Amino acid sequence: MAEQHVSAFAAEEARFRAMIGSHDETLVRTAVAAIRPLREAGKLLRATDTGEVERALREIVSGRSTPSREEGYTWLLELLAPTLGNPVGEVVLPGRGWHDLEGALRSWGLTTLAQL
Repeated sequence: MAEQHVSAFAAEEARFRAMIGSHDETLVRTAVAAIRPLREAGKLLRATDTGEVERALREIVSGRSTPSREEGYTWLLELLAPTLGNPVGEVVLPGRGWHDLEGALRSWGLTTLAQL
């Protein structure tokens, strides 16, 4: 049975918006360099291809991001959130039936997880 790993980060929206048109090469290089160790640690699901990540980040920092981009950009959050935000916590949910935990999740104050 597959497990679902959920990590939460608190980050200010302004930090993400500031990336748009910033021409921040350090951000691009740092994010691309982080891929391999995060991938090897099993921390990435989607942002694992360095070329794809670099292209998407360059679109953002150059100010040429496209809202209609087929893949969008939200998939970059798993890579950027640990850098731009503070970890709040993580949980491993069983692959099936975890929705049965809705009551427990609500009682623990994890309403966002309960709504999934």
